[in-house]
Parts: sequence; C-alpha cells; structure tokens
Amino acid sequence: MKLFVLRHGEAQPVATSDADRELTEFGESQVNMAADFFSKQNLEIDRIICSPYRRAKQTAALFKDAAALTCEITENSNITPDIPISRAIKSIDQNFNGNLLMVSHQPLVSSLITYLVWGETTPRVGMDTASLACLELEFVQASMAELDWIQHAHHNG
Repeated sequence: MKLFVLRHGEAQPVATSDADRELTEFGESQVNMAADFFSKQNLEIDRIICSPYRRAKQTAALFKDAAALTCEITENSNITPDIPISRAIKSIDQNFNGNLLMVSHQPLVSSLITYLVWGETTPRVGMDTASLACLELEFVQASMAELDWIQHAHHNG
C-alpha cells in the first residue's frame, strides 16, 4: 500500500489564527503542479485525510479536483502542525486501507516520513509547501516504510 504525504500549498503569513490561514494564489498553483505530477504517475488514492486547518482543507479539495480523484476527504484533528507523531501514526493506521493521501503541515510531515522510513524523530527530509512524498508500506510503524519519491513544487524567488 502507498501513503502519500502532501504538505499544504503556500499560505498567507498572517490571519486571525494559524488555523485560519488561507492558500495564496501561488499556493494554489503549487497544489495544481503537485496534482499534475501525481496524475502523470497513474496512481490511485482510495482515501484522503486532511488537517482541519483552512489551508490544508483547501489543499486537499484543490488536489482532489485537479487530479480528478473520486475518493472522500475526511478532516482529522490528529494531523495538525505540532501533534505528537504517535497520535498522527494512530490516525493514519485507522484510515489506512488502500492508498491514502494525508494533507498536513510542517513539522509533522517531515518528522512522520523520517519516523516511518528510518525510525528516527529528527527530520531527515525537507517538505516545502506543496511537496508530495510517496511511501510504500504494509504497516504504519517505525522503519517499516520505503520512500519511493518526493516531488517538490516550484517556489517564488
């Protein structure tokens, strides 16, 4: 089975709260680029879980539409930016039936990939906005995943 980890696209630097930050126009274009790359891989996604933060929900919906996916999107409060890896792992495991896309934030996405692939908690991989990683695994446990690839979106500047 495959676990796809997508960091949200570029978001506004300031809003009434961190959870309310919205994608910028550039962030939307980044997500479209990630979806375009994904579509060319001829892969399937059976389920999408996303953080309840606005930018993650926007990213999940935009990615789903741009990649022409038909699966449902479920919000999950256990994959927000600073959630402990153990809670995120449990949530992923409960939703892992077929290929799963998780849309979340830093530092969780880098820490989670590192934990699943190398069994470590200090991040070994960088995940910029709208970066998409593909992990192959049978069990959602430390050191049980193989990192197939990471696709980084283009950035301003």
